[in-house]
Amino acid sequence: MLVGQDRAAAAVADLENLVADRPADPVLRYYLASTWFSVAEQCRARTDDDTLVITSEQQLLICEQAAERILSLRTGDDELDRGADHLLREVALGRRWTWAPEGIAVSLAILTVALGLITVVAGGLTANPLLVVVGILAGAGLLFAIVFRFRRQTWRRRADEMAEQITRPGV
Repeated sequence: MLVGQDRAAAAVADLENLVADRPADPVLRYYLASTWFSVAEQCRARTDDDTLVITSEQQLLICEQAAERILSLRTGDDELDRGADHLLREVALGRRWTWAPEGIAVSLAILTVALGLITVVAGGLTANPLLVVVGILAGAGLLFAIVFRFRRQTWRRRADEMAEQITRPGV
């Protein structure tokens, strides 16, 4: 009943207790795994065309927990196992770091490193330690700013790209 009302997370606790009392019961393990799959679905954001999108770190963690729990229940249901494997791949992909937008970020990083090196070399050739220090600090500061501004985890990048299409935010 709770699962159908978008409250699968509330049903998990009850089913976990039942499975703890009867761990060998394959029907209970199947229902618990199905409920965990519903938790993963219900926690994610949904677009206008019903695409599920991870839009927060919390959703990423819930999906990972759900997939791992489904697989640990060993229900023998191929569809649930495939769904859990797919969910784990989505989580792993979502955790990857990418440059956004890639071309601009990489170009700025290369330019910053080159300018920093030129400043340091020029300071060394002119025996000007202040120029060397300025080159090191400015280069490091600019490089940090570029990484901070343009480096994103894939889930965040995808969430930003699909923000206008999201009709239900999820957890």
